[in-house]
Amino acid sequence: KPYENFGGEVTYSAGSYGLNRISADVNAPLNQQKNVLFRLNTAYNYQNYFQNNGYDHGVVIDPSLLYKVNDRLSVQADAELSFSKNTGKPIFFFYVPVSTLGYNNADQLKIDYRQTYASSDLTQRSQSQNFYGQVNYKISDKWTSQTNISANYSFSDGYYPYFYLFANDSLSRNDQSTGNSKEHLLDIQQNFNGDFKIGGMRNRFVGGLDFFHINSNQYFFGSSWDMVPEQGRASYDDFNKAGLSAKYAAGQIDFTYPIIFKSTTLSAYALDVLNITDRLSVLASLRVDNYHNYDNVDPSSKALTDPYRQTALSPKFGIVYQPVKGHVALFANYQNGFVNNQGTDYSGKTFKPEQANQLESGVKLDAF
Repeated sequence: KPYENFGGEVTYSAGSYGLNRISADVNAPLNQQKNVLFRLNTAYNYQNYFQNNGYDHGVVIDPSLLYKVNDRLSVQADAELSFSKNTGKPIFFFYVPVSTLGYNNADQLKIDYRQTYASSDLTQRSQSQNFYGQVNYKISDKWTSQTNISANYSFSDGYYPYFYLFANDSLSRNDQSTGNSKEHLLDIQQNFNGDFKIGGMRNRFVGGLDFFHINSNQYFFGSSWDMVPEQGRASYDDFNKAGLSAKYAAGQIDFTYPIIFKSTTLSAYALDVLNITDRLSVLASLRVDNYHNYDNVDPSSKALTDPYRQTALSPKFGIVYQPVKGHVALFANYQNGFVNNQGTDYSGKTFKPEQANQLESGVKLDAF
């Protein structure tokens, strides 16, 4: 977070496998009153893998701005910006039961762990851009307001090789690519916090509203390439960008998987902790969510599916009693949670959210 004095550092690191990293952390007040503060963290990193092919190349830029308007109001804005290009690190799956491979431990496999089994030009580009804003306002000695805004943009495009292990010390080479996949998230939250007394009993309250929107336009596809021995070949670079690009251009795609949808969730919630005595406190909470899913694409048929809405209530209750104040506490609570479910039943009715309920009780001791 930004602070009121000028300062910072610049560091450079170098190491084996081509490691080069430079980073900077710079902080500065932007005016004489020192109520507008700025800080920047940024880094560039390049490193090869320990294997014969592969690298990871990235940049991060993280600025932060704090504006203390007055004793009651402050505004903070932050960003996390990440850009990378890399080759996928090899992942091996079992295509057949492990028992048919004739081995009992992973170190018995004939895999050459310094071999990527693919060309270094099978790369993927990705971005992640996160933006945060927070406004804190002191309404009174008993009430505060907090407004939070967060937005995310993510992007990926390129190849990602993966492998299946077969008997006879052979493996299949495959690819899962992502084609200009994008996802946008937006969340806006307004909270009101209170710490006040009613009839001599202390209340600690939070209530608020939440708006959450997802716009997903992600497209995954891929294909098998060939079967090769795990050892014995001088080069495996024939599994490369030119070959895969030609294969996909010819329409030789084994699978596609779009994740394309839009959804919006509107929520309202309230929670209060009431101190009935200095030994006894109770909690009650209720949250209501209205979930709207629309513009869905079915992964198998590629057709738009029917939109649907789901509304769920989620309560929470708790009690704490201290027979020995500050040392022994008896507690019990009930919580409810839910997950929205896509789809409809046999009669076309939208599924209800999946519910989970939890009951808990116990004793907490603080001996010293």
